Amino acid sequence: MKTRIEARRPQGIVSVYLLILVFMLGCGGGGSPADPADPGDPGNPGPKVYTVKFISDIDTTCSEDVALYKDYLYIADGPSGVRVIDVSTPSDPVEVKIIASEFAQRVYPHSDYLYLCDTSGGLKIFSLANPGNPTLVYSEDIGYADSISFRENRMYVGNYYGGLRAYNRDNPASPVLINNFSGNRVRDIYFLDNRLLVSDNPYGINIYTEETPGILSFKFQKSGVNGNFEDIVGYKTCALLSRNDEMPGIQIFDIYFPATSPVINVLTPSDFIEGISISGNFLLAACGEDGIFAYDLDKLPSPPIIWKADTPGYTRRVKKYGDMVYVADMDSVGIYKVTVTGGGS
Repeated sequence: MKTRIEARRPQGIVSVYLLILVFMLGCGGGGSPADPADPGDPGNPGPKVYTVKFISDIDTTCSEDVALYKDYLYIADGPSGVRVIDVSTPSDPVEVKIIASEFAQRVYPHSDYLYLCDTSGGLKIFSLANPGNPTLVYSEDIGYADSISFRENRMYVGNYYGGLRAYNRDNPASPVLINNFSGNRVRDIYFLDNRLLVSDNPYGINIYTEETPGILSFKFQKSGVNGNFEDIVGYKTCALLSRNDEMPGIQIFDIYFPATSPVINVLTPSDFIEGISISGNFLLAACGEDGIFAYDLDKLPSPPIIWKADTPGYTRRVKKYGDMVYVADMDSVGIYKVTVTGGGS
């Protein structure tokens, strides 16, 4: 059954930020992937102006995560399962399926399959041969699945109470366990080149290298830390780790020299730091009651805020695809569009 979803708020401009480009010390070398939604205007030498416009929203129970595949948005909606939404017309989203689950926490579309971290319900994999009708092809009770990262033909799964599991996924419908690594409380994982970055709650960042497929070598743990750490991502030579407690912030590490310079900067956009994600050279920070903050990662280790947007709920995670932004806002998922004018540099 298809359920048409009515937008609850009028469309309008949410917020505008001017990007004043100032030369700052970069974190690592090499080029960055271009963001297709950030072409600027070569004919306008003025500063870039980002406009964030609300398009529509979707009622949810407890949206934890969102991910886009083709014209379909997958919402990890906690106890209400995975919501499948046709967003081919962003202003008129249509729900086409609900997948029951224990507590849907994270969703990862990858190579025509949808991977679900179902917390105590374990790991679930769905075929996306028909993206509007995902079909279950694999399920495994691994304890408490809460994060996944992919590298080549391998998949690593973070288990909040059981460390890390490495799988060969030559056949995604039947992954083969290669290795199981003990750990503390793995909250999130992210591959940057051959380094696996781990958000270890409550101990902060762990760094491993994968020199042999499926085999991790421990490199670094920041000791003496006790906090509520959330998502982790990597860009060039830096790891970025969100912390959401009485010392909220986004910690930035140099992953090649973590022991000598464990934290090279801390971003503090809000008293609420939930999920973080990367799109092109944007870092998107989901900041609870304070909405979304977008940073320019090409200015690491001190990236400026280039735009922000308020949301009506509690922003849990945010993802950007092209010029569209999808926000897991707990009791709703918001759809926004980001446009940029000006082409100053």
